[in-house]
Amino acid sequence: MIGRSCRGGTLQWIRALAGVGALATCAMAQATAYRCDDAGRVTYTNLPCPSGKQTELKDRAAAPTAEDLAAAQRRQRADQAKLDAIGRDRAIELKQDQRAAALAARRNVGVGKQADACTKLALKVKRAHEDYNAAGPRDQPARRVRLRRAEDDYAALCRKR
Repeated sequence: MIGRSCRGGTLQWIRALAGVGALATCAMAQATAYRCDDAGRVTYTNLPCPSGKQTELKDRAAAPTAEDLAAAQRRQRADQAKLDAIGRDRAIELKQDQRAAALAARRNVGVGKQADACTKLALKVKRAHEDYNAAGPRDQPARRVRLRRAEDDYAALCRKR
């Protein structure tokens, strides 16, 4: 028991020292850099220029500003909205594929039942056309897929052979 707790304690100390070392490295990396221009010759240094013509360079490792964070959050929200739209489209396509599979399984229905099924599919195609025509530009791709699949279902079951 004592050996285990000592090893665990030692490991914790090593982790703590590694964290302090990482922080010290970050602090050293944030040194100021200068761009010196001496008679058309440009040099970069961590010390102020002897000629006095210097430009202090911004630290690129500095923490992001509030504007940077807000822009990143806006990009994240936009990306998430795109992912959500793709997920919704995939769910719609999955449902339509399941319906098509169920329809294919019902192909062997009787003549009277087939006529009823064709009537229902014709109504489904008509409604899909109406939905597509009424849809806004954002919803039209999904409605177009729905219309195409309804037409395919109708053609598969009801077309004359």
